[in-house]
Amino acid sequence: MATFTCWCGYIIRDNSSPQNVGHILWDSTEGFYEGIAQTVQAFYDVKEAGSASGWLNDFFGQQYPLDAKTSEVLHDIVLVQSHDFCSGIYRCPECRRVHIHIAGSENRWESFVPEDRVSVER
Repeated sequence: MATFTCWCGYIIRDNSSPQNVGHILWDSTEGFYEGIAQTVQAFYDVKEAGSASGWLNDFFGQQYPLDAKTSEVLHDIVLVQSHDFCSGIYRCPECRRVHIHIAGSENRWESFVPEDRVSVER
């Protein structure tokens, strides 16, 4: 996903500290889940009809492995569908700044500094 330098100088990599990496779902969750459900159904239909290879090429491109397991295809469908709805979010383990990917950009981030206070449940 990303490698970039935090304002404090720490180099953030998407695989360096999994507890500090996540995603934000920006749009209506209905549109997100509906899109996934429709795409999974389309894959299921072509797989049942015995013509999944053409669908896989159309959806993922020619480089996609035609022998992928169903679980791998479903994982990749969710990943592809999430690009329109989700942004990456990273927390710097050094200074605790939160960096949110600016949707539509290649590698631009908005950064937020913690207020050094914690909300209390009421």
